[in-house]
Amino acid sequence: MVAFGTLAPTVSNGAENRPIFFSGIEDLPLAPGLYEIRGEGLIYDTSAGRIVQAYAQGRGTVESIVKFYQATLPQLGWQVLGKTTFRREAETLEFKVSRAPRGARLAVRLTPAER
Repeated sequence: MVAFGTLAPTVSNGAENRPIFFSGIEDLPLAPGLYEIRGEGLIYDTSAGRIVQAYAQGRGTVESIVKFYQATLPQLGWQVLGKTTFRREAETLEFKVSRAPRGARLAVRLTPAER
């Protein structure tokens, strides 16, 4: 089993390293080389649960980013539903990775799971 710390990107704050997470999905790490595009996403609470859209871009290939999340999300309790679709408790997480100038762009959508 691969330890979580080896998969998640980290930032050094001097004495310790800590994973970098999306601001609206506090337990979803950013793939190595990516940074969140703040101001493009949205967070909306509904009676059925939260809806979050988040975006990131940076270095990396489509394939490396998909592999990162396929390896990391199950360690965080997400059940694989498809290549880029996961479910945990009452939420579904979907992501799409596309090529971008000098790297890749990641779009993430978290929604209440259909019952």
